[in-house]
Parts: sequence; C-alpha cells; structure tokens
Amino acid sequence: MKGGKLYYLLKNLSKDEFKGLRKAVQSPIYNTNPKVMTLFEAIRKQYPDFDNSSAGRAKIYARVFPSERFKDQKLRRVFTELTRIVEHYLVFLELEKETFNREKILTYALGKRNMFDLFERKTELLSEELEARPIQNADYFLNKIQLKEALYFHPQHNKFNLSDTVLEDLTDSLDGYFAFEKMRFSVAVQNQMKILKKTYPIRFSEAIRKEIEAGFLSENPIFQLYLNSILVTDEKAGLDFGQYEELLFDNINDLT
Repeated sequence: MKGGKLYYLLKNLSKDEFKGLRKAVQSPIYNTNPKVMTLFEAIRKQYPDFDNSSAGRAKIYARVFPSERFKDQKLRRVFTELTRIVEHYLVFLELEKETFNREKILTYALGKRNMFDLFERKTELLSEELEARPIQNADYFLNKIQLKEALYFHPQHNKFNLSDTVLEDLTDSLDGYFAFEKMRFSVAVQNQMKILKKTYPIRFSEAIRKEIEAGFLSENPIFQLYLNSILVTDEKAGLDFGQYEELLFDNINDLT
C-alpha cells in the first residue's frame, strides 16, 4: 500500500518518540527539504491512526503542494524522504540506549580519520570497561573481537612489538565467542530435535567439551549454564537439577 511503510513506522513509535521525531524532521542534519516538514505537519495530528485512503492522500497533497494538480509519484517521493528520516531517527534512539556501542562507533570513526593516538586510547578505555564487567558472555567476547580487530589491523598499529598482546587477545576472544554461540545454538537445536523428532549434526561440540575439560571457560557461570542446558535432556548425564535451577536463576538476566 502506498505510504504504508511510513505510517507503519510512525504508528509504532511511542508518544514521546513521535514527539521527538519533529525535532529530527526540523534538523538540517536529517532534512533540508521544506516539503518533508510540511508533510510531517500535515500528518502529525493523525497519530497514531493515519488516513492512507485516496481521499486522505489527496488532502495531504493539497497541504504539501498547494494549487498543484495531484501527482501520486510526487507525493511518494516526499513520503520516501520522510521514511528515511524516521529510519535514521530509530537508529539514533537505539544508539542513545546503547552507550557502549555508541562509543565503539566513535572509536571506529577516529581510526578512519588519521587520529591513531585518540583511536588507540579510546580502544584501550573501552577494553578496560569490558574487563570491568562482572559477566563475560557472548556480547563481551564479540565486543572484544571488534575492538581488537580494528586496532590490530590499523595501518599504524605496530604488529611486531614483542610486548603487544592484541593478536592473542583477538584470537582468544574469537574462541570464546565461537564457544558461547555454539553452545547457545546447540541448546536451541537440541530442543528442536527433541520436539520435532528430527536429527541435525551439532558440529564441534566434542572439541569444545575437550577444551572445557582442559579449563576453557570452566569458571564462567553463563557458559556452564548453556552447557548444563544441553545436559537437561540427557538422562544419563546425571545432572543435579537443584544446582542447575540455582545457576539458572542467578544468571538468567545475563543470558544473551
């Protein structure tokens, strides 16, 4: 339906979010087309029940393009521009909530603009923030991978410094992230196989188990929770359900 995407996005904004959108539409950073602002003002009072009928679109067109004969394609272009602004605004709202990711993007921006000293320092500060987290889960390892990868492969990073551990940290983080995600997906796959009576090969599980026996992530409660979740359906595993329940409820808010 013409205009459907724009109205779908708008009606799913909260009242406060919709109110804040007006500032984005007015900002020259997002919009330099006065017709887009006129369009927004024309539909603003309809929130959250927008009129996308032919008659409704004709009324909007008359507001946006007064004294002009109706041309649907012309109106659609302005709708598309406003839709783009709404999408940018949604990204902005999410970044406002995700402080760490916002700072990480800033770090990447510094690295791309020949400001290696600031980029390196910012990477170090974010790495320290990660290490201070009480929980090391998949998100922790993924962030470490992204930070260390950007640093190691930066043209100005000294890759032949004997005291530098960036590559080792990057490799260890990759192992941790793979193991975490493999275990998380394995739990989902095993549950599906149990319910749907189907089989699917869960590769690398044995290799991960051997690493666990050697001490890899053996003290990480979230990882142990995933591991025990796999054992829940195995009657021969001898899982202590009391301990499992305690581990689950102690860490349920930190699962990813």
